[in-house]
Amino acid sequence: MAWWTDPDNAATPPVTMDRVAAWLERIGWEYERRRGEDYDEIHTGAGRTQFLIEIPSPRLLSVRGRETYGTGHGPGSQERVAAAATQVNESCWVPSVFVLPSQGEATTVATRALVNIEAGANDEQLHDYLGLMTTTTVERFKALRELLGIDDEEEAG
Repeated sequence: MAWWTDPDNAATPPVTMDRVAAWLERIGWEYERRRGEDYDEIHTGAGRTQFLIEIPSPRLLSVRGRETYGTGHGPGSQERVAAAATQVNESCWVPSVFVLPSQGEATTVATRALVNIEAGANDEQLHDYLGLMTTTTVERFKALRELLGIDDEEEAG
């Protein structure tokens, strides 16, 4: 429990990529962890949604979502996807869906959810943060696919 609700337990554990990986293992998601001199990130996914989870600064936990829609949507598909993303964003602001610049006819959409982790988080809080960030991302993409008439079973781009 965090210090503001339990002053006797002032040592809320910091959020680390090891704890994020442990959370993914507890919920049964497969993931790939990539580390370098200046980065430590986790790649995972749920269905057709791909996630990149990272701690870009000691204060922030970031969950980025991404989906790519195939080439079968005809001319102007990126503009149609962008318009549909705006419509999805009007119904729910977080996380916002946006279209990434793309080459060719496939269209990639993305989200980014951030939470302040400067005070740390116990296991329950971390579960809530990551669960909410991943679930709402999947829901935003599902709403977008429904607006575009893309079947969940349709081949990803």
